[in-house]
Amino acid sequence: SPFSEPSFTAVLVADVMTSLSPIFADLVFTSCYYGSSLFQLNFPSSRRNICWRSRFGIRGVVMVIPLWLRLAQCFRGYYDAGEIKSLLNAGKYSSSILVVALGAFLDKEKSAPIRITAAIFNTMFVTYWDSVRDWGLCSCQHRMLRQRLKFPQWVYYFALCTNPVLRLLWTLVLVNFRFEEDSDFSQAFYLPILAAFEIYRRSQWMVLRVEWENAKREISSQDQNNNALQNSFVESTEMCRL
Repeated sequence: SPFSEPSFTAVLVADVMTSLSPIFADLVFTSCYYGSSLFQLNFPSSRRNICWRSRFGIRGVVMVIPLWLRLAQCFRGYYDAGEIKSLLNAGKYSSSILVVALGAFLDKEKSAPIRITAAIFNTMFVTYWDSVRDWGLCSCQHRMLRQRLKFPQWVYYFALCTNPVLRLLWTLVLVNFRFEEDSDFSQAFYLPILAAFEIYRRSQWMVLRVEWENAKREISSQDQNNNALQNSFVESTEMCRL
């Protein structure tokens, strides 16, 4: 994207890559750490923060790349089909890019209220999209679920309850929020836990996303078969009249 029509598989992979944005950014720091020989004991102390000084600008750019790819897919989808939902989906990823930019380029202490507000807004946006668009849930006629379900009902209710909480926690990571000010130990302790939560959340999202896509295709195929039977019945009726 945006040079070809994105398939469902390409969209799914791009969505997964958006969860890996902080990992891509950490690879940049790791490359700087070992590439500059910072790990050596005789490295000049005056240059020991060289990777930290350049980290956040590059970190923001690297973290935006997966989001930009998904954004490009949305614009390509609108170009091909002209559906307004593609533009709304593009707005969702634009808000995620804004969150990353605020975390990468603004001062941590002075911009904390702005970054937290952006994180909450983005969480509300993506939670709605996950629940309604990606999973096809939140139908008032079916107790906040939908007519076709492959799993027990509690699975969907559990996903609806846990998804916004886990979304917000990972968004705080994207926005570079520190859970305990100036505590490297706390960051090293919390981040692996939050990463494990994100792995679970993304896996949960993928299962329900694929399940809903399969359900939509079944409905579409069933409608086509019904229309074919109806047309066949009409044609046979007309032939009998003749």
